[in-house]
Amino acid sequence: AVLAVGSGWVLAMGGHFVPDDEAIGSPQEDVEAMKEHHRKASFQVYNDVSALDVDSPTTPRWRVVEPDAPWPARDDCAAAVGSDGSVFLFGGGTIYGGGGYLRDVWRLPAPVQAYHLSGAKAAGSDEL
Repeated sequence: AVLAVGSGWVLAMGGHFVPDDEAIGSPQEDVEAMKEHHRKASFQVYNDVSALDVDSPTTPRWRVVEPDAPWPARDDCAAAVGSDGSVFLFGGGTIYGGGGYLRDVWRLPAPVQAYHLSGAKAAGSDEL
């Protein structure tokens, strides 16, 4: 999930990795073959949080501010910002192409303050 949290910052939570050399050997219209391909594919989901300062005076870069968040790793999730600035993370899945659905909601209280997202740099370990 990707969303703006204020103070000129964008957060990305979770997501997935698929190797660049992945090739699907069946036409997209062959739904069953596509599902089978997705079941066998190498697929990694994450539970990290990255931040991007869109107001940066230099070239904006993503920074990992939470490499291992408390929620289970996921892809295809949704998120919203509450009136108090908290971020709510909804559902998602763990299987490429759909499946392994997580029917949960997680709250990340005040991420702007928690991750020190003000000024030119985020508190975090890794620049992407």
